[in-house]
Amino acid sequence: KDSGISGHDSLFHAYRIPSTANSLKDGQVVPQVDPEALGGFGYSWNMFYGPLSSYISTLLRVVTPDWFTAINIFIILSTIASGIFIYRFVKEVTNRKLPALFSSILYIAAPYHLLDVFIRQAQGELLPFVFAPLLFHGLYRLVHQQKGGILIGVGFAGILLSHNISALIFGVFAALYLL
Repeated sequence: KDSGISGHDSLFHAYRIPSTANSLKDGQVVPQVDPEALGGFGYSWNMFYGPLSSYISTLLRVVTPDWFTAINIFIILSTIASGIFIYRFVKEVTNRKLPALFSSILYIAAPYHLLDVFIRQAQGELLPFVFAPLLFHGLYRLVHQQKGGILIGVGFAGILLSHNISALIFGVFAALYLL
C-alpha cells in the first residue's frame, strides 16, 4: 500500500514503531530489541531514539486504520501541541496574547521544525519541539517565582525520552539560562 509519506526518516519510523509494539509484546518495559525483526534474529530500532514517539504512535495505531495514518496523526498532534505550549510560555512571560500568538506561529514555522515535518518526518526530533517550551517555561518560573519544578521535570523527561541529542542541546541551553 502507498503510504503517502516519503520523508527521509519515514521508512525508519514506519519499521521502528511496529517493532516497538513487538518489543512491548515481548515483555520489554523499555523496548530495545524487536525479537521478530530480521527473520527472528532481532534488531534494535530504538538504539538512538527514546521510545516516547513510538509509544504515542503505537497508541494512535489502536484507533487508526494503519501505521502510516498513525504516524501522520502523530506529526499533526506534535505540531499543534508545540504551538500551544510555546503560546502558553510566551503569554506568561509577556502577559500579552498577540506576541504569544506570533511566537507560536514563528515556532511552528521555524525552518528546522518544518524540515522535520515535511522533509525528514523525524518523529524523534519533532517531539522535543513539544517539550522544550515546557522546560523553559519551568525554568522561567523557577527563576522568577521559585516554582516550576513539574514543568522542568516533564519538559526535560519528554525531551530525553524523545531524542538523545536534543536532550544534550537543551540541557546545555537550560544550564546557560540558569547561569
